[in-house]
Amino acid sequence: MLPSTSCSPVFTMPPWCLDISYKKPCTIPNCPVNDFSDAHFYHYYHECPFGQQCEWFKLCCCSHDQNAKYHCNLFNHSLTGDEQLLLENSLEHNASSQIQDGRRMSLTSVGSACSSKSSSSRPKNVCWYGTKCRMAERRDQTHLSNYLHVCPNVQSCRNREPEHLQQFLHKCHKGEKCTDKSQEHRDQYMHICSYGEKCNHLSDSSPDSHWGHFTRYLHPVCFEGKNCSQCKSQEVKSQGHRDFFCLLGHHDDDVSPTIQKKQPEIQGLTSKDKSNMRPHVTEWKRSASIPLTSPSGYKFIGWERATGNNTATGKVVLFKKTDKGVFEGHIKTEEVTNVSFPTNQIEQPWYRNRVCIYKNQLIVSVFKNALSGRLTGVTPSATYLDVMNYIVSCGVPVFIVGGAVRDVLYAVLKENETNVQTIISKVKDIDIGFGCPTQEFYNILCKKYSAGIQPPGPRGLIVVGNTNGNFLEGKALNGLNNDNKSVKDDIPQCFGTDLVGENICRDFTCNSLWYDPINECIIDPIGRGQGIKDTLNKVLRIPVKEKYRIFWAKGNPSKIMRYYKFLQKGYRPADDGTREFIIKMAKKFSATDMECRNQLVRGVMNSKTDAEAQQKKASFLKLLEKDVGTQRLKELFP
Repeated sequence: MLPSTSCSPVFTMPPWCLDISYKKPCTIPNCPVNDFSDAHFYHYYHECPFGQQCEWFKLCCCSHDQNAKYHCNLFNHSLTGDEQLLLENSLEHNASSQIQDGRRMSLTSVGSACSSKSSSSRPKNVCWYGTKCRMAERRDQTHLSNYLHVCPNVQSCRNREPEHLQQFLHKCHKGEKCTDKSQEHRDQYMHICSYGEKCNHLSDSSPDSHWGHFTRYLHPVCFEGKNCSQCKSQEVKSQGHRDFFCLLGHHDDDVSPTIQKKQPEIQGLTSKDKSNMRPHVTEWKRSASIPLTSPSGYKFIGWERATGNNTATGKVVLFKKTDKGVFEGHIKTEEVTNVSFPTNQIEQPWYRNRVCIYKNQLIVSVFKNALSGRLTGVTPSATYLDVMNYIVSCGVPVFIVGGAVRDVLYAVLKENETNVQTIISKVKDIDIGFGCPTQEFYNILCKKYSAGIQPPGPRGLIVVGNTNGNFLEGKALNGLNNDNKSVKDDIPQCFGTDLVGENICRDFTCNSLWYDPINECIIDPIGRGQGIKDTLNKVLRIPVKEKYRIFWAKGNPSKIMRYYKFLQKGYRPADDGTREFIIKMAKKFSATDMECRNQLVRGVMNSKTDAEAQQKKASFLKLLEKDVGTQRLKELFP
């Protein structure tokens, strides 16, 4: 019997109508299911004690019984130990099984419409998570080899790599004009069914039995007809039904915005689909935020950094969410031997929903040209891109960050500059962030390059090449509590694995943008494309929520002085609250903490003493004095 419900303040439907694919597994041991409010069931699913022997589960998989669907949206049905063993020993990988990640999958098989050649090489089972499958997004090869998915860009995908075409369903881009009748082409792409609405398979009482036909031919209507309630509903739809739309040629544009998070449109940029990104990470120890098998409820978020230096201790840092914020979460370190990692669970550094990815062909050309330069003093000889490709080939993610991305983006989209060399001349240097501990990164480089690799500096900066010529410099991605200074003594510092976690260590949103040289795209981890918008509008916005601002400032107080450096360049604070907070911090931290002298001499004056440099100095000090007063200015710059 289903629990009673009252209207939720977030959802306008009972929790059993929300598809299980949008929920997470409940982490409460022996969870007292009946004692929880509806809100719990909106976010978490539970294991059915009957597993796949559950009668509701069997009905859900082979019929349209509404109560069975409700039950399966509340409870997951995993294989028993004996069933799992049979599954692993089955050469045919029976379609009534469930994938090892514990989530329910389609019972339908694709083989009926495929030639013997294609059916033996392509997966036979269709994943119920379809275009939203996280396992597919992670490029989990075990999952992809067993389950077929609809390409997220099924209507317009231009990825012609054999592996991608083998694992994802696509629509023939020639549509009705296609004249290629070869079996290979017909097996590879979906085409429009010549019978259209009159196709007998659509009116069959059990359309699932013709799934192979529907994965090869597009139809103008869904199985349940033009009056299907799910077609018309503005509420959350089951992912399986939404993928039927995709397969049947519909444009499912009315999905609830709380579920379908489309990237904001930014003039001059084209959105890039994460599912088509070439992975940087291939193993768990570089992977972002992996849910652990043991200890239960924790996620792997990085490698512990030794206190006072930039070496890794060899321990992993684990995080357990408490809904009280990042720094109030349950955080601990563990020996690797005490941690159990799920097989093939990999998240790329850009995995979070808030991360937006865009592309612009001129920007791609600029970076291609800039990265083709040879690094000075590196043996064997290598370009910037050679080094980055080598790093990624070792399973370490690497990205360009900061001023280079900001300045190129502004020159192309705001100044409308089209000359590649002119744009490159605006780039001061190329900084990178890499996804592994500093010493490990240094060792990886030294395996290939016998000269030109400088040992890590006091702050973990690694330089590739001679600083008197072309050189590349960078630091490890920052994880929790890993800015220049520790912000909480009871929290371990760690080398990070994802780009969002790095935000708190960036100074402003305009400097939080990354360029991926492998996938040739701009990555904005701030959310809603805000970092790009702030860059184009010359806005100084603190890249974390207000409750984390004090941690942001304490981690590296020199950010306060950088604020005034950007004011000189025509930037403005995002709002009065930002300006007031900066002034408050400028009055709080010491000159040493804020590195006042260094920021003035190197950051503002570029280590010069000519008339132009003196003018910049005077302008900088005047802006600072206006906010903090003459007396405080004298304390900071005696």
